[in-house]
Amino acid sequence: ETAQINSLIEKQQQLIQLLKEKRQAGISHAVTKGLNPNVPMKDSGVEWLGAMPEHWTLSNLKYFASIQGGYAFNSDLFVEEGTQVLRIGNVYQNTLSLDRQPTYISNELVKNFKNFIVSKNDVLMSLTGTLGKRDYGFAIKVKTDENYLLNQRVAKISPNHSKIDTDFMVYVLWSESYLTQLYSLPSGTKQANLSNSDVLGIQIVIPPSLEEQQAIAKYLENKLLKFDDMILKAESAIQLMQERRTAL
Repeated sequence: ETAQINSLIEKQQQLIQLLKEKRQAGISHAVTKGLNPNVPMKDSGVEWLGAMPEHWTLSNLKYFASIQGGYAFNSDLFVEEGTQVLRIGNVYQNTLSLDRQPTYISNELVKNFKNFIVSKNDVLMSLTGTLGKRDYGFAIKVKTDENYLLNQRVAKISPNHSKIDTDFMVYVLWSESYLTQLYSLPSGTKQANLSNSDVLGIQIVIPPSLEEQQAIAKYLENKLLKFDDMILKAESAIQLMQERRTAL
């Protein structure tokens, strides 16, 4: 019985892995090739990218967005409750993880750090991790109405709204073509540290019209919801099987 359950759990784990890979491939394809399979293509001249839609532009992210680093808050300022300081651990796996070692600054002090306030629709990225591991370069768009404070080694990336759609930009930051370049940058022994210019210096391909960018972002939002739902169901099945095994 337990051997059978273990086998089923393993199959669900393989399914989750496959779904995550397909999810990632879907993002990467949409933000580098677009949604129309019949659109004329041209060679991008970049090895990791290959062909790109003829009417798209190959450029650096710095022409479409600006970046701001966080503040090195002194640990003496930390209190039990107040305004949460977003640290590297809170920008985890492309999700805003507020419950990972939450740290706060008293609400009275927030006015002293006006330049480092994070609010709804801001895009953040973690800049430090382990060399050789993909445990940094996570990007999120803040969806809550709360205000937060930006800690050091977390950056706020502000899109130029006349040139790039915020959601499209987030999907670009999640894409394999962007991440491959990002992870090839840091050098050293153990710790990987990205600079602001590293983040913005990366080449991206982009549709010239905001309408096309928004259409791609909307398509991906719906597609990822389906993937996330299937992953959740597989994780739930694993949980049930583990409980069944323990009960046995």
